[in-house]
Amino acid sequence: FFGMAGFESDDEYSYELKLVSADDKEEEDEENDEKEDDKFAQIRIIRPQLTDIQAQRYEKFRCATFGKSNVREIMKRVSKKPANDTIVVGMIGITKIFVGEIVETARSAMDEWNETGPIKPRHIREAYRRLKMANKIPYYKQRRRVFRRYR
Repeated sequence: FFGMAGFESDDEYSYELKLVSADDKEEEDEENDEKEDDKFAQIRIIRPQLTDIQAQRYEKFRCATFGKSNVREIMKRVSKKPANDTIVVGMIGITKIFVGEIVETARSAMDEWNETGPIKPRHIREAYRRLKMANKIPYYKQRRRVFRRYR
């Protein structure tokens, strides 16, 4: 059984073929299964500690997803190129994590302000501001041009 192994060279990424035995493959699968079991064990420990509202929010977060066609269309508009399924699925995951961070930070802002109820636009703006201040959101800083050409 041949597998692809990537390694980084000085100026580009290269790939080499290496022989991987079936025993090595089984060991990797067992390690991955153990990691997944650890994740599920952590969830089983944390789950009873959640309040009803937090448990409902967690379930909605796990079930929620962004439509592939919508994400594909947005990516096509932004990059002016079609995206393949792997990239779209990756972007859906990144988007879900980003939205989760925004919602979590907005909820913490609401708690600090002693507010309850649904998240409002001001909470989202505050969450975005806090994440930007913590350097968790990459943003473009417009640089001042020193030399300008006047016509």
